[in-house]
Amino acid sequence: MSYSEHVRRWSRLASEVEEGYPLTLGDYANDLVLRDAIKELLDASSPAVREQRLGELASIDHAFWAATQPARESAWLNTTDPERWWWFRIPRVLLEDMARDVAVYGALGRSDGANNSDP
Repeated sequence: MSYSEHVRRWSRLASEVEEGYPLTLGDYANDLVLRDAIKELLDASSPAVREQRLGELASIDHAFWAATQPARESAWLNTTDPERWWWFRIPRVLLEDMARDVAVYGALGRSDGANNSDP
């Protein structure tokens, strides 16, 4: 899949999260891998290309950030890497399956104040 296709899919996911994520926490974690792929492609880019692409990606990242809230811990990924901030965000609008999973796993909120500033 091309970088552009990854970004288009990330944009669709951000829009979907704004409306309310319709699937489970496990599905959500699978979808977040998309942003990991974008990060890896950016990391492999030249500095000039990376700078341009980050500029293009910023509005999508901000839309995703605004549509989500801090998570207690990473959604399934065993990471503490702040550069992978999307793993520490849960949709604000929780539909049935996602709401159930978030309640079961106690995934909402961080008491330490981490992950509360824009990406």
